[in-house]
Amino acid sequence: MIMLLVLVLFSFSNLVNAAAKTSTELLPAEREALLRWKSSLDYNEFAIVPSWNTTSSCHTWDGITCSKEGSVIGIDLSYHHLEGSLNHLNFSSLPNLSILNLTGNDLYGTIPPEMGTLTKLIHLKLSINSFSGELPVSLGNLTSLVHLDISNNSISGTLDPRLFSNWSLLYSTKLMFLYLHSNHINGSIPPEIGNLIHLVDLYLSRNQLSGQLPWGLGRLSSLQFLELSYNKFSGPIPEQLGDCTNLVTLRLKGNDLNGSIPYQFGELLNLRDYLDLSGNSLTGVIPWQLGNLVQLSYLNLSNNKISGKIDLFISKI
Repeated sequence: MIMLLVLVLFSFSNLVNAAAKTSTELLPAEREALLRWKSSLDYNEFAIVPSWNTTSSCHTWDGITCSKEGSVIGIDLSYHHLEGSLNHLNFSSLPNLSILNLTGNDLYGTIPPEMGTLTKLIHLKLSINSFSGELPVSLGNLTSLVHLDISNNSISGTLDPRLFSNWSLLYSTKLMFLYLHSNHINGSIPPEIGNLIHLVDLYLSRNQLSGQLPWGLGRLSSLQFLELSYNKFSGPIPEQLGDCTNLVTLRLKGNDLNGSIPYQFGELLNLRDYLDLSGNSLTGVIPWQLGNLVQLSYLNLSNNKISGKIDLFISKI
């Protein structure tokens, strides 16, 4: 996962470095869009955007990266003490934006549907803010998206199946990193999520998701980190998860899953960090096939209703 993320960021950093060597003036429409948004933000003496003004060239604008033509391709204002909403940011005036990172501010309100016009966006990071409301379906228009992080907010509502359908079926299967954990999302996981075949990280923990885990998760053959802990999932664990043979970490802790532990988990030979199924209602015996997971560092099956002997399992470790 780390190597994949490094490669993605490296390709963009070359673009950033080339652009940073110029003193290009911002295109007027894009400058106006950013200044108007800045003026709409709540006053905060700690906010770090004083370099945004009508006279400075692009390379002096804090957090802004431009192309040689003067078009904004990157906005990184993470941990800049910004307070306010995105309602007054004219996204249609930023047609070439590739990175939008607003992590760790005090931004609130809903995520505007107009964000779906940023069709060249590769990285969208809005985590650790106070965004609320539902995820707009228009985010499915972001067909170049590789990295989406809206974790640690107050997002509510359900995961609209159209969101995943657009990402996976209409134009793009590029999405690799999806972080929606620590929100208030409810409802079930749409089966369409199984079409995001390039997903490496899927974090949906600490929400209010319910229903059965879709068997389509087993189609995510590139998946390395699956974190679904602390939700309200019920029903059996789909045996198809045993097909995700690149998994390094699998956490289903703190749900209401029942039935037996799939013996197919013994095929997850790359599991080396975590297998955590604790705090559920699992029954039956521990499959001896788990003894094949010789690289595993952490196994937690506590607080279930598992019975029987563990002799065969222990002998395989």
